[in-house]
Amino acid sequence: MINILLGLMVAYSIWMNPMGDGAQMAYVGAAMNLTALISNGFQMPVFADGLTEKKIQERDPFHIHKLGDENSKFKILCDWLNFGYAVFSPGDLLMLFGAFYNITGFQLVKNGQNITLKYEYQF
Repeated sequence: MINILLGLMVAYSIWMNPMGDGAQMAYVGAAMNLTALISNGFQMPVFADGLTEKKIQERDPFHIHKLGDENSKFKILCDWLNFGYAVFSPGDLLMLFGAFYNITGFQLVKNGQNITLKYEYQF
C-alpha cells in the first residue's frame, strides 16, 4: 500500500513540474528500476532477511516482486534497502527524493564554506 501512495506522489510531482531538477532525478530512478525489472523477467527481486515468497505475495497485489536469489541480475538495482516497514531499491529512493525536491522546491545552496537550506516555491 505504501508503494502505491509513494508512486502517486512521484507521478503527481512529475505532472506538476515535468522539466524540474527533481523530475530528472525521478526519471533516472525510474530508469534504474526499469533496468532491474526488464533484466529479471519483469519482476523486481527483493532481498531482505526473514522475507519469504509468501510474505511478498501477501503484500504485493500486482505480483511485481519476487524473492531475490543468486540468479537475480543487477542486484544493486533491486529492492534491498530495508527500512523495517518496506524494502526499497536505490531507484525508489531517487524517485522519492526527486519528487520531494520537485514538490517543495527545497535545494541546498552553497554560501562560501557553509551549506544552508533555501526554499523556492516553483509552481
